[in-house]
Amino acid sequence: MSPGKINGPHELVITHLKDFDSLLDFTCGIPEMDAFIRSRFKDSVYNHFCVPYAVWFEGTMIALFALNYDAVVLPDDYKDDLQIGATAFGLPSVSESYEETFWAKWHYPAIEISYLAVQKDFQHLKVGTQLIEEIVSIAKRQTLAGCQFVTVEAYRKAGYSAEGFYWKCRFSRCSDPDPVGDTVRMYRFLF
Repeated sequence: MSPGKINGPHELVITHLKDFDSLLDFTCGIPEMDAFIRSRFKDSVYNHFCVPYAVWFEGTMIALFALNYDAVVLPDDYKDDLQIGATAFGLPSVSESYEETFWAKWHYPAIEISYLAVQKDFQHLKVGTQLIEEIVSIAKRQTLAGCQFVTVEAYRKAGYSAEGFYWKCRFSRCSDPDPVGDTVRMYRFLF
């Protein structure tokens, strides 16, 4: 199969990832992430940190992601940014009858994208963007718990940053980047 066959929205099949041996040949091209996926990702799953998913196109695993529950803590100044950001992205706001309750809260239920990686040969084909929209759809449809945000710790390392990708997918920063860490916390309002 040629990666060039993927153009625009395409039929991706998402399944629970059960076969971790299938990850031995998986490469997203970022050495630290590839090493994690091959050696320690399974530990995160087995220790109930996240639920893993494989993404298939024409019988080939082209991406993987994992989700877990999270919470967003928003100080008042970030709430102002949220209102501005929601308007800028054309997102509907909280219903008028719930608005006072919503803005009085200090933490909000969320689903976190624990991991997201696209096979190197399938990058720059809008697969990641399509996956983000599917994850948002999953978060909106799920009925196990309340959910108002999707969050992610966007990977940042010398020579690579996922922050721009998540920004294009309508995420905003929850906080400033950790000067000694390698991620920046971001969120996307669902409603």
